[in-house]
Amino acid sequence: MEHSFIYKAERPWPNRRLKVASIIGHTTTNSIRLWLRTAAPGDCEILLYAVDKTRRTDDIAGLLRAIPFRVSKLPSRCRRIAFSIATFEQDSTHVENIANLQPDTSYRYALLGIDPIGHQKRVLLGHDRPLEFRTFPDDIGKPLELALFSCNKPFKKTIFNNTRLENDAMWEGFNRALGQRGQSQLRFIIGGGDQVYTDGVETLDIWKYLNKHMSRSGNSIRPGHAEIVSWYRDIYRGYWGFRPMQQAFARFPTYMIWDDHEIADGWGSIRFDASKPRRDELDKLLPDWQRIGRPAALRLLQRMERAARQVYNEYQHSRNPHTPDRQWDYSFTCGAAATYVLDGRGHRDFNRADNKILGAAQLNRFRNWLHSVDTTKTPFVFVVSAVPLVHLRPAVTAIGRRSRLVRSAWDDLRDHWEHPAHKDECAAFTEVLFAGAARGLRICILSGDVHISTAFRLQHKHSNNIIYQLTSSAITYNVGRIGGAMLGLASDDEGETREGNAYKRLALYKDANFSIIRVDPQTSTVEFKLYGRDTALEVDVDMPGAGELRPEAHPIANIELGF
Repeated sequence: MEHSFIYKAERPWPNRRLKVASIIGHTTTNSIRLWLRTAAPGDCEILLYAVDKTRRTDDIAGLLRAIPFRVSKLPSRCRRIAFSIATFEQDSTHVENIANLQPDTSYRYALLGIDPIGHQKRVLLGHDRPLEFRTFPDDIGKPLELALFSCNKPFKKTIFNNTRLENDAMWEGFNRALGQRGQSQLRFIIGGGDQVYTDGVETLDIWKYLNKHMSRSGNSIRPGHAEIVSWYRDIYRGYWGFRPMQQAFARFPTYMIWDDHEIADGWGSIRFDASKPRRDELDKLLPDWQRIGRPAALRLLQRMERAARQVYNEYQHSRNPHTPDRQWDYSFTCGAAATYVLDGRGHRDFNRADNKILGAAQLNRFRNWLHSVDTTKTPFVFVVSAVPLVHLRPAVTAIGRRSRLVRSAWDDLRDHWEHPAHKDECAAFTEVLFAGAARGLRICILSGDVHISTAFRLQHKHSNNIIYQLTSSAITYNVGRIGGAMLGLASDDEGETREGNAYKRLALYKDANFSIIRVDPQTSTVEFKLYGRDTALEVDVDMPGAGELRPEAHPIANIELGF
């Protein structure tokens, strides 16, 4: 394949790419979904054992570090789960469903493979450091914490056309802050969208590469599907190549949902209308589409979307709770908290007559789910919407509709719930949320996308029912101080939504950030703890012993939410 990235050594990544890795996926009181990448086909085994608190040292961990490794010396309490990867069809990724676990219990695990030279068992993961996770509790009265991040773009093009790292120290701060909490408190992580960027960094942009190399060969358009799949996989391996990120994901259950940049900037919010040239925006994604003609260009966009969907399933959705084909919204529970993760991108279509963001079927699924939530068992509800419900002033979207000066940002404005085209769908979604609040549910919307962090309090226009919106964005994307100030001015401190509901902004932070949210059923409280770049725990390399320093992370804001 002429344009495959599989053997493309000159891709300008300034960091090591993801090779062999594990991610803890959907977790319950007695099961997990374990995502693994082995980097090569072959027969593998997962070793799994409960942490024995009566032992002062972990004897199995010592066996895993031994050279040579002797599988025959493993004790019988070590569970062995075999699986095989025959080809690179799924990019050597595998998800193992592991059941028959105990609630609220710590387990350690390792990955074994076959040495290609000596043909002996060897440890691929778990030898250099213990890999450990904890199942969810069956006690709904226990406090719990969850982490929220979004918008991971730690790269920037230099003036010399190279790629450099930027804000990547935030992942060290993220991993360290989570490690301080301990698994007994920090239960899971939510990646709220844009976990990778297929565009935005010119040196890494696969859409620029596509426009440069797309061509017609006979009756077919090149590049082909397999080549494009290799581009998306390369993006994931590059963006997820940071060791602190991998350490966090390998320890805590991590739930994710995509946004536009996992496919393309503005995906689903771009108009395609050949009958009205001024409305048509095909050149937003394919500036050189005339080279192959409009019908072929639209088929090429479908090929890009199909490849993005395949790789999203491989790297993200495959370890979320199981859903039917082409459904990416899902739900799960942990202790006293129930979470619904909405898919605001997979079925978004601004060219559709109505329900352009979620679609009618997804909104109905969410409505039915929220109505079924038991207010006595899971009174705390988190609703993940990659794009915030409250963000832009109505005047901002109005200006965007009228001004040709901001045409390049039209798709960004259409992304937002406040856009006039989403009026009815936004009102219906909001009423579903407030109906849940009226039943006594304590509801928080968790969002990313907008490259600033905010906390909003919303009160229903006809009652005292309250919901909150908590936004944490971006963990590594750097918009600069001027850009952050402009984003902060895009919304008011307080006012009314289009539906007449009152809102008040409780917090605003304009730099790189992530957050930890604490739920305490005993006091019926929720706390929003925000960590910024100042708490990223960068160590002064000139200090003696700097490599061993592990200072504590402290939040820059701690907001208690009152329902």
